[in-house]
Amino acid sequence: MQNNSTKEVNSFPLLFGKEGLKYQVDKVIVKDATTKHLMEIGFVKNSIVELVSREKNGIIVKLLGSKLALDYKVAQKIYVHELKLQNIETL
Repeated sequence: MQNNSTKEVNSFPLLFGKEGLKYQVDKVIVKDATTKHLMEIGFVKNSIVELVSREKNGIIVKLLGSKLALDYKVAQKIYVHELKLQNIETL
């Protein structure tokens, strides 16, 4: 009998998130220096990000207490899942 105590999480690109909700980062699949830069500013596995708004050229997110703009191409490469507890602070 196999014990499968870990639950699968339905990850999706941050681009498809809903405004006002918080998400936990699962992975970032951007290549080259973009990945390094995203990691340096806090987009790492398990970090908490809030989708603040959608704009003409991308989205605005709140991460580690700062608001950041991401273009749509980058936002579709950051995979997240919705937090069950939305009252968690994004710091």
